[in-house]
Amino acid sequence: MRRSLVLIIGALMVCALLAGCGSDSSSTSSERSGSEEGSVDDSAGVTAKTIKIGVHGPKTGPAATLVADVFGGFEQYVDKVNGEGGVNGRKLE
Repeated sequence: MRRSLVLIIGALMVCALLAGCGSDSSSTSSERSGSEEGSVDDSAGVTAKTIKIGVHGPKTGPAATLVADVFGGFEQYVDKVNGEGGVNGRKLE
């Protein structure tokens, strides 16, 4: 029971993360990437050297024990990606 609840919560967190990574369909790709070719709009958490990502979930309280494995797995994956050179040369934060 606990394992299936953790898996469901993890799946919901991944869905929320992917939904937050969606693009605004009203802006063009040149508006999102900056005015110069190759420039990056850092207001979205992306700079020339880093990409900021996050996970939504409880870190304290009774529900925190249910998602502790999710946070641990997320941190391990970020470490793995950064150890392999990041995403297009950018480190994840």
